[in-house]
Order: sequence, then C-alpha cells, then structure tokens
Amino acid sequence: MTSYLPKMRGLGQLELLGERWRRAAFWRGRHISVFSVIATLLGALLAALVVYPLVVMCVRVFAPDGELSLSAFRQVANDPAMPTILRDTTIVLGTSTLLALAIGLLFAWCNERSDARMGWASRVLPLTPLLLPPIALSVGWLFLADERAGYLNVVLRRLMKMVGIERETGPINITSWWGMIFVYTLWLVPFAYLILSAALRNIDPALEEASRINGAGPIQTALKVSLPAIRPAIVSATLSMLVSGIAVFSIGRTIGVNARVRVLSVHIVSLVQSYPSQLDEAVVLGLLVLVVVGTLWLAQRRVSTRARHATIGGKASSHSIVALGPWRWVARSAMIVYLAATSVLPILGLVLVALQPFWTPRVDWRGLSFENFGRLLGSGSFARSALKTSLTLGVTGATAGMIVAAIIAVYARQGGARRAVVVDAITKAPGAISHVVVGVAFIVALAGAPFNLHGTVLILFLAYLVIYMPQAAIAAGSASDQVGRDLYEASVICGAKMGRTFGRIALPLMLPGLAAGWALLFVVMAGDLTASALLAGTKNPVVGFVFLDIYENGTYSMVAAMGTIMGLISTLVVAIVMAVARPRFGVGGVLG
Repeated sequence: MTSYLPKMRGLGQLELLGERWRRAAFWRGRHISVFSVIATLLGALLAALVVYPLVVMCVRVFAPDGELSLSAFRQVANDPAMPTILRDTTIVLGTSTLLALAIGLLFAWCNERSDARMGWASRVLPLTPLLLPPIALSVGWLFLADERAGYLNVVLRRLMKMVGIERETGPINITSWWGMIFVYTLWLVPFAYLILSAALRNIDPALEEASRINGAGPIQTALKVSLPAIRPAIVSATLSMLVSGIAVFSIGRTIGVNARVRVLSVHIVSLVQSYPSQLDEAVVLGLLVLVVVGTLWLAQRRVSTRARHATIGGKASSHSIVALGPWRWVARSAMIVYLAATSVLPILGLVLVALQPFWTPRVDWRGLSFENFGRLLGSGSFARSALKTSLTLGVTGATAGMIVAAIIAVYARQGGARRAVVVDAITKAPGAISHVVVGVAFIVALAGAPFNLHGTVLILFLAYLVIYMPQAAIAAGSASDQVGRDLYEASVICGAKMGRTFGRIALPLMLPGLAAGWALLFVVMAGDLTASALLAGTKNPVVGFVFLDIYENGTYSMVAAMGTIMGLISTLVVAIVMAVARPRFGVGGVLG
C-alpha cells in the first residue's frame, strides 16, 4: 500500500476518492467477509426450510414404502365430498376475489388520483383488516349478524317493528353464502390495495395527462389508460388474494361450518386432526393447492413479461388530482364504512359478548362485568399460557424474521442483479405456497423422527418464519431502498467492512421501516390460526389453538374475551410501533 501512495500524489481529491473506492471494491470482491458468510447461511437455511418439507411431503405421497404408489390420490378421488368442497371453495374465492379487487382498485384510485383522499388516514383505512387477527373479524361479525342473536339484527328488527314489520329472525344472516363472501371480501381487500396503490403511484403521469388533453374524462382515462398500464399489478393482486384466501382457515371454520359451506382449508385441517389421522389425503390436497397456485404464478409471470404498458417516468413529476365534486364525500364515506365493517363493528360485537356471562341478543347493561377476562387471565389458566406463548412467538418471530430479512436485503443489494434475483426468489417463494400446505409439510417432515418437533414451540417458530418471510422481505427491501448507495460507498472508502457498515449505517437508517414490518409480523404471528391449528399441541398451546378449542365447545363469551384481548394488544402494538415508524416511512411506504 505504501508503494502505491506516491503514484496517487498527483491526483486530485475526487480522483483520489474514486481510486480508493475502486481499490476497495476490488479487494472487497476477493474478500469473504463475516457478514457475507452469515447472509449466505441464513439464505441457505431459509431455502432448506422451504424445500426440504415439501420434498419429504412429496416422497410421502408418491413413495411411502420406497415404491411408487398412487393410493392416496385414489382415496381423494373417491371421496364423495370432494366435488362439493371444490365447488364451494371456487365459488367463495372466485366471487370474493373479484369483489375485493374492485373495492381495492376503487380505494387505490381514490387515494392516488382523486381529491377524496384524507391524508395518512386514507392510506391506513384500507389496511385495517391486517391489524386484527382474521378470527377476530369473523367471530365479531358472527356476533353482529347471526340470524337470531346478532346484535345488528336485533337493532334492525326493532327499527322494522316501528314501521309495522315484525320478524323473529334476520333480516341479515351472516352464516350464509353471502355472509361467507362478505367476510372473505373484507379480509382480502388490503392484499389488492397494497399492490394496486403502489402501481398507480408508479405510472408516468404524462400518459394520463395526454388522455385528458385529448378530451377524455376521468372515467374514460381510467378505463383506457390507467387500468391497462397496471395490468400486471392487477394480475399480481389477484394471485396474492387467491393465495391468501386459500390459506385463511378461521373464516371457513367459524362462519362456513354454520353456513354449510365447505372450503378446502377447513377440510385439510379436519383430515389432519381426525382420528386416525388421514395425513396422506391432506398431503394430496396440499399438493393440489400447490399446483393450482404454481399455475397461477406462471400465468402471472407470463403476463408480467409480456406487458408493455406500464411505464415509470424518469423525471420527478406529480400526478394531477381529479376533482370528484360531490362524489368526493361519497368516496370518503365508503372508506369510513369499510373501516367500520372491518374493525369498529367486529370489535364492538366482541366486547359486548365478552362482558356478558353468555351470548344473548338482549344486553343487560347492569350485568356487564370483566369476569370472562379474569377467567382467561387468571393464574394457571390454559388460555393465559396460550396467550403468553403466542405473544412470545410474536415478539421473537417478528424480531428474528426482520433481522434475517434485513441482513439478506442489504446483502442482495450490494451483490448486483444476479444475487438480488436469487435472494428475491428465496424470500418470496413461500408467498406462493398456501399456509395449509406449509403446515402439512412441516408435520410430515419435522413432527416425527428424527426431529420429533410435534407440539413444540420450535416447529411453530420455524413455520411462522417460512410463512411470513415474504412480508418481512417486502418491508426490509423497502427500508433498504431508502438508504442511499453513496453511504455504503463512503463507509467502504473509510475502510469499514460490510458487517460494520450494516450495523453502524444501514441498520440505524432502516429501523423505522423495519419497525413497521415488525408490527405487521407480530400481528399475523401472534394471531395465526391456520398453522397453529395444525402444529400446536396441548403442552405448548397458542392463541389460535385455544380459540379453536373454546369455539368448538360453544363458550362464546370466552371466545369474545380472547378475541377482544388479541385485538386490543395488536392494535396497541401497531399504534405504538407505527408512531415510531411514521416520521420516515409510513404504512403505505413500508407495506406497499
């Protein structure tokens, strides 16, 4: 190095810094840092957690005794209930996906293109279902709109009686086809909104301005320019909703069973939990889901690669806002009604039932008490142990997931396009696999010998990491993109290794975005029901497992108390973390 310095004395300051950067980059490319080793091992471990259980599951089905066998497929094909289950699942998912896509697109357009947006509140409102466990949403609406005892029905019947119409039931029945589709739609809207709003923000505004200059109105511009430009995003949003809809278990279990609407996720869980366990049939159905999702993913990739409509302008420019006039308040009212339907009303229904000794349509205001909460949180109670385990898994799982995602995101960004593609495939691959499939695969691969993880906290922790890694990767990638590349270069020029650069520069600047991603992971992990219903045991219960057990025993007031507790904890944690994360990124920036 000393022999090299005299040659640099004639260089200017900028040339000197550039030469130092080139030499640092040269030696960095030939030096394996500890940070690179850790990131590579984490990526390999994550890939193994995805691939190994799926391979073992396939071997279990195709070659249970070392020879090719199709007996499990014949059992599924001969099941007389399968046509009904596939038909019901297709109708519910297909209809709710189309409705959620339309609502999500409408909200995204109102918030990104019109004067109906209400600042940060407009970006938060469509995402409220993600802040509550889906079990709280479905059970809350069950208490509100049950045909006989629903509180909303009681109020409506009293109003109808005032005008001379008397009814003993209804007029709303949530345990029906439309009720299933309604709750599914509420749950799926955020998955469409996140993708579509980001796509609308990235459209070159010159396209829409040219359309309006040529005399096209707002609606015609949206139909002829905006929608074709975001066609790949529409296909991606549809795929995301279908994957999430196939995976969700609580809605089908709480509302679908009462409505006699049978969906695939509930049937797969029932096969695993039956005695004796029909695990082979569950694996076949899991593979069927994987094939369907894989086919949809290939179709989505085909549309994305063929698309030539979406363009992102290179110049900084703002979109022109469409004035809706009187319709502005209609759009705002629609978003407020959506907020009420997804959070305010379900929580109200949960609280009313939780404060009563038992679920009754007539609320005795003088008899309300916190007795159910005391029984749940009392010393030595099963529910208290489950709550403690779920909160622990939520905290540790969210922390581990965001740390892994942050390390891999920074490692991918500093390694060029090829490394970024590989890392993106590893971290996003679980997003194309149904939660039910992951749960079944973990049972087959890790529950028995040689790992013997059945009913342990570890198997839940690993499953949560795999299932929710795509969300962590999206949040970490968004946070990493906020850190300028020149900061990394300056750190290397000053002689810092990649690990020190990550700890002293990247991580502090990424913390607000990582905090927002951590809040999302905490909510979904602490309130998970799909994987918990398959993997949890009596020795290490979690909230999802206890929810299901209490609900099946018909103790609705305890179910409401548990849902209220989880809803309040999730909302409180998200509010605190988002208050910290908001100054730099905000909800839409991190999740979008």
